[in-house]
Formats: sequence, structure tokens, C-alpha cells
Amino acid sequence: MLIERDRPRKPTLPNKNSYVGKSLELTCDSQKTSKPDYYTPELNYTWFLNGSIHIYKQSHQGRYRQIQNRLIIDNVTRQDRGNRFSCKASDRGQQSEQSEIITLDPLCK
Repeated sequence: MLIERDRPRKPTLPNKNSYVGKSLELTCDSQKTSKPDYYTPELNYTWFLNGSIHIYKQSHQGRYRQIQNRLIIDNVTRQDRGNRFSCKASDRGQQSEQSEIITLDPLCK
């Protein structure tokens, strides 16, 4: 069997409204390009805060949780304004390009 390894597609990261005091869920979407597609397991995802910090390696007072390709930010605050998030997908050592950056601008309700 011939196995062709290639990096995943550049992820998309839809921008969502965030609200002070509420949780926000961001989803990093990518696709495998290795063939055959059944050969590779699910993609792994890495999240970045302000361009360099890997979210899953930091506690950030327990407000950030990664579940597969989703990042959940609990209790968004006004101080989160301007925070920039992006992500990458990886497939057996092959990394995608980094997603576009989204910037938080929490709204008060």
C-alpha cells in the first residue's frame, strides 16, 4: 500500500461575537490531505494566543479548555479585548499553515 503524507489544509477559524461574563467557543476546522484518508487518525490541533503561546500548555487561571478542535474560553472579561487567537492542525508530524487570526472584542450585555 502506498501512503502519501501531506500537511492538512490551512484551518478556518470563524470569528464569533463574545460577551463579557459568558463563555466563548472557537472551532478550528481543517481537513486531512494524506492518502489514503483512512490511514491517518484524527487531526491534532494547537491553539495560539497573541501569536506565540500554546494555549493547552498554559493554565490561564483555568479559563481556557481545549476539546479536540474547539477552544472554550470561560468567563470572557473586558481585559480579553485585543487578545488574538489562531490555530494549526497536524497529521502525523505534518503541520498546516496557521489559521487567520481573530481578535476578541467582547460586548457588554
